Amino acid sequence: MEHSRLRHFSQENAVYFITSNVQRREEHFRDFACARLLEGTLWKNVALKNFDLFAYVIMPDHLHMMVRVNTVPLSEILRSVKTNASREINRYLCGRGGATPPTNATTPTEQMFQWQEGFHDHMIRDEKDFLYHLEYLKANPVKAGLVEKTEDYPFLFIDENALARVFGY
Repeated sequence: MEHSRLRHFSQENAVYFITSNVQRREEHFRDFACARLLEGTLWKNVALKNFDLFAYVIMPDHLHMMVRVNTVPLSEILRSVKTNASREINRYLCGRGGATPPTNATTPTEQMFQWQEGFHDHMIRDEKDFLYHLEYLKANPVKAGLVEKTEDYPFLFIDENALARVFGY
């Protein structure tokens, strides 16, 4: 049976909670360098794709982030982040000598690090919804048993002015 893909609709100036998973839920981001490469890619894309990044957490096998879409559609933002992060991470993995691309790879997309196709998005409705998703994002490393306190997790960013930037106070 063929599955149809739903297109992601994004609205300018809307805030979204995004989740994107690593292919086969492989825990590539347990490697500090891979997580740092993703972090760098996120920040490069903020300028490149003109969106606001309010928060993110890089978990071993997935990424959560809260963004405001400005002029570039959400799907284009995620395509850019995922493509650029994959390129950097695969370059790192090949360069350190601990891994090589699959020998049966026939296309550039058949690499050792890949994201799952697509992503999950939730448009934030109001302040209560924003705070709920922000708390969910913050609690993720503790809930997963990676750290005892949120502030000890190195791959967590929260813009302390996010509420003011989004809701104008």
